[in-house]
Amino acid sequence: MSLPLYRSEQRAVSEVTRKELFDLLRLCDGDYHGSIDEVDFLNRIYDLDAMPSYDGRSAYNTARKDIIQHTVNNNDWESDWVFTDDRFELAKGADEVLLRFLAETLHPVVRSSDEAQELAKKYNDLLRMDGWQLLPVREISGRPVYGAVPFAADGALVFGAAKTIQQKLDSAYLGIQITRLQQAVVNDPELAIGTAKEFLESVTKTVLQAKGEAWGSGDSFPSLVKQALKVLKVVPDGISRQPETEQAIRVLINNLGSSVDKLAELRNWHGTGHGKDAQPQDETWLGEHHARFVVGVSIQIAQFIFDCLQAEGQRPLPVVAADAEFVASDEYDPFADN
Repeated sequence: MSLPLYRSEQRAVSEVTRKELFDLLRLCDGDYHGSIDEVDFLNRIYDLDAMPSYDGRSAYNTARKDIIQHTVNNNDWESDWVFTDDRFELAKGADEVLLRFLAETLHPVVRSSDEAQELAKKYNDLLRMDGWQLLPVREISGRPVYGAVPFAADGALVFGAAKTIQQKLDSAYLGIQITRLQQAVVNDPELAIGTAKEFLESVTKTVLQAKGEAWGSGDSFPSLVKQALKVLKVVPDGISRQPETEQAIRVLINNLGSSVDKLAELRNWHGTGHGKDAQPQDETWLGEHHARFVVGVSIQIAQFIFDCLQAEGQRPLPVVAADAEFVASDEYDPFADN
């Protein structure tokens, strides 16, 4: 389903979308709470003991007791009662309340990862029309935990390239970085700049390790990128005018190296990271367009480096974290079987 441009920055869940989301959950026979009971599920989001009861009897004077009486003891409420109960603010409350509720239905405690992934796709087909999506934002015991992330149509091309790398490497680590980038571009440009550097550094180190190239804690971020580009084949053998073509690509690579230098500087000045001084409260902060630019440059460099490795037919190793160190030895074989 395509996203109309005039809706791309709306980020407000409409009455129509809410109805469609509730209809989707009704198809689950009211089983929005998955493998746990309704009271335990709702208590993960709301303080049921502090919420009022709609049952006038003193024995059921809290929302918890009210719900147990009418969903367990008597079972006289419809299975979809929670969607229209104004105490829970799902039909007419703030977007954040609804999105938190939906994200919780995907939690590993509530649903298996496969079930959550399938349901999240259905949610996102509806939510993206209103500028939102639910994506993994962290992990618990290796399982994804979902959260709300703004969706912008103009970011699909850039983040699509990042997701392609992440999927080919089958990396939850990179997936979390990408989700953080998507959130931070809108809400926290400084975090986006810092995370963009970490994403590129992680991809670069993954490529270097696949090539058996060493690095240490003293190697700068720009030098790592230049090292990766130096050991990769940047044009295929047998291409016409190969020397001239390779020279032209090398010139472009040198310019990319300058971009990486500036990315490192921006990260040190304005991004999150070690040694960064706290920004004075009265200082003007960078905007969303700055963050989009830095993130876009980082992902494009990462894609070129990764594509060069793929073109050589080499099998990448598991993803290397941005802060990892690696020293190669003469006996090191990156593709040896364990």
